[in-house]
Amino acid sequence: MSLEQSADTTVRTNEGVSAAFVAWLKPARSQRLLVAFSGYVACAIVFFPETYAHFWTAKVHHLATAFSFAILVVVFVSVIRTPASPWSSFRAYVRRRGLVVFAAFGALVFGLSAFSTIKVNIPNVVPFYADGYIAGLERTILGVDAWRLAHAIVPDRVAGVVDFIYSKFWFVGLICCYAFAAVIEEGARFKRFMWTALAIYAGLGSILALVFSCVGPIFYDDFYAGNRFAELTDALRANPGIVYVGQYADFLLWSYRENQPQLGSGISAMPSLHVAVAVLTAWFLTSHHRWLAVIGWVYATVIGVSSVYTGWHYLLDGVVSFLVVSAIWIGLSRYYGLTALPNRPADS
Repeated sequence: MSLEQSADTTVRTNEGVSAAFVAWLKPARSQRLLVAFSGYVACAIVFFPETYAHFWTAKVHHLATAFSFAILVVVFVSVIRTPASPWSSFRAYVRRRGLVVFAAFGALVFGLSAFSTIKVNIPNVVPFYADGYIAGLERTILGVDAWRLAHAIVPDRVAGVVDFIYSKFWFVGLICCYAFAAVIEEGARFKRFMWTALAIYAGLGSILALVFSCVGPIFYDDFYAGNRFAELTDALRANPGIVYVGQYADFLLWSYRENQPQLGSGISAMPSLHVAVAVLTAWFLTSHHRWLAVIGWVYATVIGVSSVYTGWHYLLDGVVSFLVVSAIWIGLSRYYGLTALPNRPADS
């Protein structure tokens, strides 16, 4: 057992403050995580203070909702682990890790506010430019636009399911994954998850999104001359099962054109945050059990195909997200001495 892991499991305080929280703050590795996260939030506040204040005010009430969900997860875990005395287990858990979970969900609100702030300001910093390059590279590699392949693979009759999973269920999956990770992961496993989540939103969703500023196939013809993806938008409108894509696309265009940042607004395609979060979910489930791994990777595949089918993303957007998130997760696993796969010796 490493010194860091030992500190995570042995520190105790007389005042009743969560020992895990105190241990989480002390080690140098944890300080790096806190510094990195604080730096990300600070950048959003310094460069776009009014936008950040707007988003934080809009999102802060979500903290109570998300934390309430986390409490339900703790209750669920307590019942599963100790069905004979779940209330005692729940109280012991709250004393030991309550502040950690609260801090994790506080970080979620501050972090998503920073992400949203930077996302809506991407075109103000780097005007959209990369779509022609990405679409051209994709067509060169595949010989055809990827959305055509997705529409050939996915039957029209299940388009409504695809639309619902991508537009609505994905957010539920995000919150569930984050809540369970905050509740059940400890020590190095908790830090691995939090570092990966930070890398997704700060690294992929902010830095890479700025570098490869683009709008995606669904908005291509709205921002560039021509009708390169007119057949895609016509196919989406013609399918009665697809409801949310058009509604959300109209909302994003309105928010952009009227310069009205709202919850969920901001246009950015490369890389795909939907795919990145789904891949994180898949790796998280993979680290616990093989059957959960199957569920996780099926889910990530569905999100990846859906992102192309609905026109929100180029195939390359998802490929980049898969490769980068997987590299980060595997790299952090090795750094912390953890296994990325189930049914192997765990960290000790």
